[in-house]
Amino acid sequence: MYIFINPDNSVNYANNHPVNWHLFHEGLRLIEFPEKELFEVVKDIPPEYARWDEELQEVYHAPDFLPEKLELNERRRLARERIVSKYPVFKQMNIMRSGDEKEIEKMGKYIDEYRAWSNDHSRGIEELEKIEASFDATQ
Repeated sequence: MYIFINPDNSVNYANNHPVNWHLFHEGLRLIEFPEKELFEVVKDIPPEYARWDEELQEVYHAPDFLPEKLELNERRRLARERIVSKYPVFKQMNIMRSGDEKEIEKMGKYIDEYRAWSNDHSRGIEELEKIEASFDATQ
């Protein structure tokens, strides 16, 4: 098991197979786990959240680790994840078909707030938690 660690301790690469050394970039550190498999070291942590703990010598989940300036596609992906976690497509369809104006308006505001965040690069990643909290507080 091999891991490349970036200078900021984010995980650059993890695999059970050795890497080609010509891919090695300056500043990266290579850590080898000869007796372990990938899932034992990286677990099920998504790459964008994987950080290396030097003291514990393990990978951990860091939800706050995301670039400050996210690409538009990444912003849209994050917004979509939040939207469909609360309103999966089937639920959106059911709400729209029910005709309950109050529920339609509530869902629309929720979706619109995340869409607005995804299109506004001046709003940071911390805003996502604020959006969720503001909707939880009104229920």
